[in-house]
Amino acid sequence: MDITDEVKVLISQQFGIEKEKIDSDSHLQNDINADPLGISDLVVSIEEKFKIKIPQENIVKFNTVSDIVEFIEDQETERD
Repeated sequence: MDITDEVKVLISQQFGIEKEKIDSDSHLQNDINADPLGISDLVVSIEEKFKIKIPQENIVKFNTVSDIVEFIEDQETERD
């Protein structure tokens, strides 16, 4: 499973949305109806899953699923 699919699974679990209905360009607030608390919980799940730390200033930039995926990919590139 690639990073995008793994993020979609976490979003699906967090917000009770079918994974198939989540696209890379799905907007967290407009399409998924994520509130700030839900996004915070999602960030914790992402940090645990990918063993990374996401600074607060990056979290506010997470508007779409692809924003999250790009951040994770950047973190994994830096570790290699």
